[in-house]
Amino acid sequence: MNAVVQFQAPRLPYHPVVEERFGINRSGWKVLCEAVFPAAESPDSVVMALAYCKARNLDIFKKPVQIVPIYDKKRGGMVDTVWPGIAELRTTAMRTGSFAGFDDTQYGPVIDADLSGTKISYPEWAQCTVYRLIAGQRVPFVGPKVYWIETYASAKRDTSAPNAMWKKRPRGQLEKCAEAAALRRAFPEEIGNEYAAEEVEGQAFGSVRDVTPREAPSLAARLEGPASDHPAEGFTANNGDGEPEVDGGEAETFDQEQTEAGGATAGDDFPGDR
Repeated sequence: MNAVVQFQAPRLPYHPVVEERFGINRSGWKVLCEAVFPAAESPDSVVMALAYCKARNLDIFKKPVQIVPIYDKKRGGMVDTVWPGIAELRTTAMRTGSFAGFDDTQYGPVIDADLSGTKISYPEWAQCTVYRLIAGQRVPFVGPKVYWIETYASAKRDTSAPNAMWKKRPRGQLEKCAEAAALRRAFPEEIGNEYAAEEVEGQAFGSVRDVTPREAPSLAARLEGPASDHPAEGFTANNGDGEPEVDGGEAETFDQEQTEAGGATAGDDFPGDR
């Protein structure tokens, strides 16, 4: 007697428009939710990562970006945000055709500390030098000293103990941050002031853009109307003082029951249009 194989639904609900816009089918979505971004709290977070990678022509399955929960002081809670990983910064540098390697990372003296009961030894600082070809010459760009105590991610908001990764790899995590800082110096036009996920993990921000979909005109309506009528897709309106305005309407999410019963239909609203 042949056994019937039953596959579990993805951890996060799937929408068919994901395949239309990003070429990700249900099985690919399951890989993203459970292997690439296992800590993502909502499908909206994964969709943001997909949109970022599509705009930058990056293979999302190689995890060039990370979904990082950031504490938002305004909302008094954690908000999922998308940040480029160190791999994305390296890719950007390589694409210029002028990236010429880097030296071994330099480290400061080892510090022994007790952080909220966690004993740890870490290098005081790390510094990386990146090379770039300019007019045929290999020019060094010495990055700033990046201090471990100013950069590491804590396990929780109310403790100074490092999280599992910074505790396990204090040198490796700091090296990524030092390399990111050096890459910004060597490629200011291409990378700008873009921080890597390793640098912002565990940090707190005054206000972070919410990834939860809000009520807004559909994409079709925005395309039909004048450009000034609606904010551009993926951005919120500005209230005039430089701060993005967040609608106070109720958030709408994927219907988990629909997903378990076969998923949403193509005619249903897609969060990216809201």
